Amino acid sequence: MNPRLNKPIAGLCVLVAMWMIVPLLVVIPISFAGESSFRFPPRSWSLDYYTEFFTAPAWRESLLFSLVLGVVVMVIATTAGTLAATVLANGRHKALSVIQGCLMI
Repeated sequence: MNPRLNKPIAGLCVLVAMWMIVPLLVVIPISFAGESSFRFPPRSWSLDYYTEFFTAPAWRESLLFSLVLGVVVMVIATTAGTLAATVLANGRHKALSVIQGCLMI
């Protein structure tokens, strides 16, 4: 890689990481707020939102559904990715470049 590109790419990576991390620095403290409305910074601290989340049946059902769906999608994606990688690594098909292009898209 060109050494002149390393610094701009590293800078871009830092910006993308900050773009993803900084909102968490606001959302996590707000989740412990003691008020019924969202304010930053919170005036008081409480675990009420977490108590509600883990005791309400609707939230538990939603969490279970999300976990099951996540596992199913993970299995399908891992299987498809492994098959695609195997085909691309050992492939001698005429349409290999088309398959590669579709996977890259």
